[in-house]
Amino acid sequence: MFSLFEILSQLVGGSLIFWPLLNSLAIIALFLYWIFFGQKRKPEEKITFYLFCLFASLYLLKIIGTIYSSDLKTAGFKLQQTSALLVLPLIYAFSSLQRNRFNRTMDFFSICCAAGVLAGLGWGVVRLFNTGSLHHLQGYDLVILKGMAPYIFGLCCLTSMSWNAYRLEQDGRTVNKIFWLRISLLLLFTLFLLLLGNRLSIMLLFFLVLIYFFKTNFRKSYKIAGLSLVVFLVMAMGMVTPKLQQQWNEIRAISKQQIIRLDEDSSLGRSWGGGVLRLAIWQCAFDVFQEHPLAGVGTGDAQQALQESYEKRKFYFASRYNKYNAHNQYIQQLVTHGLPGLLLLIACIATGLVIAFRSGNDLALFFWVCFGVACFTESILEINKGIVWFSFFGSLFGLQSNDDQLPTPK
Repeated sequence: MFSLFEILSQLVGGSLIFWPLLNSLAIIALFLYWIFFGQKRKPEEKITFYLFCLFASLYLLKIIGTIYSSDLKTAGFKLQQTSALLVLPLIYAFSSLQRNRFNRTMDFFSICCAAGVLAGLGWGVVRLFNTGSLHHLQGYDLVILKGMAPYIFGLCCLTSMSWNAYRLEQDGRTVNKIFWLRISLLLLFTLFLLLLGNRLSIMLLFFLVLIYFFKTNFRKSYKIAGLSLVVFLVMAMGMVTPKLQQQWNEIRAISKQQIIRLDEDSSLGRSWGGGVLRLAIWQCAFDVFQEHPLAGVGTGDAQQALQESYEKRKFYFASRYNKYNAHNQYIQQLVTHGLPGLLLLIACIATGLVIAFRSGNDLALFFWVCFGVACFTESILEINKGIVWFSFFGSLFGLQSNDDQLPTPK
């Protein structure tokens, strides 16, 4: 039987894929319901409570950083934008979803992810018939969802894949309609991620395949066939998909020292790949950190400090024509909150991994690996959907991973 708490949880997860406004309203509604009607409980283990404190500390830093920010308007917006870092962990640390309700919440999220994938593929097919071009059936044009960054959608698809792979492992060799549905979803998400061509998503896809290569109870021949299929698909897509070829060329450009040379106005007049841009951005961001190592520049001043650093280093492509964040959450923490910000973020990830490892929760383990790796190339906590993805699934998998009502390995 459904409960309102479960329905609102499903709405938070499902609306993350589609409508930003509905997602915000769902989080507010869930919080109000939990405050006035929800059943409260204490975390059963101290380490789970410590993880909640680390979540809360990430938001506390935002509040403290507002005090010494010169741009209070931007700081206030950041406080509102990142409020899920406190609200969702608070709800799920001190409440509980029963096993069947947790399962339905994850299944609903997986279905919403599949709907988002089919929407992108469907629009690509329509454009193919209208223009005769395959351009819209590959690369980042596949993500047509409002406010959704391609790498965030990739992380959502990977979260859904880990859930379906987990359930296949739990169900053993039972072959029924649900079995084939989960297999179909895994194939759909795999195809989509390969067409999307995001390096981060493809790397984590390999990691997910390797995890369940060793964990599942299927025959060894089936495992080898599945792993070989993924490798073959990646190689084939790399040969025919321009986006994957572009990603590979960007890596080769860095290895050949084709980089942006700062302090000499060399960034204009050329098309730069993401990897090359990141190297230049990180150098400028470290300059900001070196000037404000202990407390950072504050919650509202990070972007302005980066823009000034870009201009100072004659990185005009970034300072005059774009507004790039640090494109690395660890460095973003250093710029905004100094060393305390970086240490708290690392402590949060490390604690999440420890809880996942101790409880044998593959869902939580894969989530924390995804988040930790994504933080190396993206400032994931600087965009709305990244904040909600981290807060929602970090809370579900991390703060409830020791609850005996949640799914546990056989």
